[in-house]
Amino acid sequence: MALGYVLICAEAGKEVDIGNKLLKIREVAEVHRLSEQYDFIVKVNTDSTDQLAQVIVNEVKTLEGIIKTNVLFAIKF
Repeated sequence: MALGYVLICAEAGKEVDIGNKLLKIREVAEVHRLSEQYDFIVKVNTDSTDQLAQVIVNEVKTLEGIIKTNVLFAIKF
């Protein structure tokens, strides 16, 4: 299993649309709104690190209205 978190900055007024689209991505396990520097933190679960990277690059980061992302790949401790 591969786990990653994506911090997202969204265009003003696009937050609800982005949140709804994120929830429709099968591999997205959780979506939380944040305050201050980022608008969302998104938890993504996949079977492999290759799949995790593909989902983040091809599905999450390409959503209209996303200004900036910061991806954190989690390593089990």
